[in-house]
Amino acid sequence: LRRSLSMDKVKEIFARRNKRDHSADDPCHEEAMISMKCLEMAEGCKRLCQLQFLNYNRCREFWKKVIQERRSKGIQPTLPPPDEREEILAAYFRTHS
Repeated sequence: LRRSLSMDKVKEIFARRNKRDHSADDPCHEEAMISMKCLEMAEGCKRLCQLQFLNYNRCREFWKKVIQERRSKGIQPTLPPPDEREEILAAYFRTHS
């Protein structure tokens, strides 16, 4: 298991994610960018960015469950559009806090 990435690799990943607007098809785009920025600032040391990666992974798990639930109910699109996501998150936090 590699503990760090080369700065060239971090910059390559960061640049690839910045090429286009991912917000429509990636509800965790902001969390991904925060993780990549942390890696860049930590010079590729993943250990220093564990909290950011944990937050990103939780985000992915949350939206995966939303997609599965919508699919099972026949709701299209299975990934809610960006304008519906804030309300879905707010409803989740109202019932789970």
